[in-house]
Amino acid sequence: DENAAHLVESLLFNGRMTAEDAISYVWGNLKSEESDDKEQQQVLVAIVNSFRSLIESGYIKAVDPIASNQELLDQQQKADDGINGGEVEFELNDDGEISAGKRKRRSRSTSDVSKSKKVKVNAADNNYGNNKQDDEQVVKLLSPLRKLVPAGSVYRANTSMFHASIRAMVLGRLVSEIYEEEVESNGKSTNGSTNGVNSHLNLAGPIVTAALTYAARQEHAPQQLSETEEEKHIRLAELGI
Repeated sequence: DENAAHLVESLLFNGRMTAEDAISYVWGNLKSEESDDKEQQQVLVAIVNSFRSLIESGYIKAVDPIASNQELLDQQQKADDGINGGEVEFELNDDGEISAGKRKRRSRSTSDVSKSKKVKVNAADNNYGNNKQDDEQVVKLLSPLRKLVPAGSVYRANTSMFHASIRAMVLGRLVSEIYEEEVESNGKSTNGSTNGVNSHLNLAGPIVTAALTYAARQEHAPQQLSETEEEKHIRLAELGI
């Protein structure tokens, strides 16, 4: 699936993204300026379906969002305020003993600089993060999937699932090669067709791959989030399918 590949690539490149951002990012790269609105909408629908499939199969997973610039600034100020931790000053008292005191309050000039910094941080957060406006078309297509994709949820590529899938594929191929040699050594029956035992041996590799893939999805894919038949009909109706 080309759309799924682009979604995973964008998540790997950006680290983590909201569902709305990831879909909009890929849609912006794939839609053609020469195509009409209907064709662009079809591309978007296909991307949303691919995103949904990636979640259900465990190849991408929900994670905690990265702290916004404002949250990081608040944490820094809390650490530096001389009350909730932060730096302390050491001095000698009259008895020659070392005593620790809270750092002096910041000067007015420092406070002014902090206020100016806060204004810039708020402006940056408005352009990206919780205050950023998501594409209305993307939000509309995701609305029937909110059980699986909650609003504002953040995702990243699930490397553990990719490793498990590659492992399943490689082990299945190795088993196929091992039993393929055994089948060839046993030869064919007198009528020229493989016997029943050899026929079953030919399936050993695919069975191993399927079993390991199933186990990986049970471990990494979200469980009990599949939609009901009614929810499926509503989703397809809203997508115009």
